[in-house]
Amino acid sequence: MWLFRRRRAAAPTSTSADPFFSQDGSITLRRMPTDARAVAQFEGRTPTSSEIRRIASRGYGVQLISPPRGTDLSWLERLPGLEQLEIFATSIELSVIEDLHGLEELTLVGVGDDAVDLSRLPRLRSFYGSLEQGASALRNPNVRDILLEDLGPSLLPTVSSTLRRLELASAPAVSRIDPAADDPELEQVSVYGAKRFDARCLAQFPRLRSLHLASIGSLIGVEVLPTLALAELGINGVRSFDDAESLADLPQGVTVSVLGSSRKLLRDVAARSAASWSFS
Repeated sequence: MWLFRRRRAAAPTSTSADPFFSQDGSITLRRMPTDARAVAQFEGRTPTSSEIRRIASRGYGVQLISPPRGTDLSWLERLPGLEQLEIFATSIELSVIEDLHGLEELTLVGVGDDAVDLSRLPRLRSFYGSLEQGASALRNPNVRDILLEDLGPSLLPTVSSTLRRLELASAPAVSRIDPAADDPELEQVSVYGAKRFDARCLAQFPRLRSLHLASIGSLIGVEVLPTLALAELGINGVRSFDDAESLADLPQGVTVSVLGSSRKLLRDVAARSAASWSFS
């Protein structure tokens, strides 16, 4: 499953009939199947002092949805054991996050252009948000899982050699991915919305097992894909390939899923391939 869809699905507020939400007094709790812990959710406000104490004592994560403009987040320092933080907001001061050394999962959506240095958070494992905040996460050797959305005209910096999963959503200017050092550990890559993507860059990632490409204008360097150690390849709405025929060389053991406008072009290729193909 795409991390992009999972995370965006977690943002809406609860309903009384939703099995993933419950109440702990005045606190609304979210516990999705993908949540490692219950998350205290606050919409349009921040927690009271008593709620902060309850969050701390019970180890809840925190989700803030549209807090008042100019909200002071210094109360987060009273949660030294906070492991999961999600902020869906307008412009907000984020510098306090740099001191949350227990943080493992961080989501920052719509928070403006205020940069925050995530490169030295010692326990951070997962980041979801924009490149303005995520660029420093790409340099953090502890981070294993990154999703960046709405990259616009930005190019992607080199990624930490210890990163395991990278997902790029709405990345029109990203044409390649490059590691910051030799022997990168990247295993899963998803690229959505690139105007032109050069698959030859992926030969730099010997551990890459899962690749998903969606809404790509032009995919070049396709001949490299059969040489990678892929276990799964997803193709959804790739409008043109420089050498679609080379996908017939995908070996046995690779599972290929094709969706959207790519189906008609690739059916004949699939018939000549030893890989396992599915079309939907």
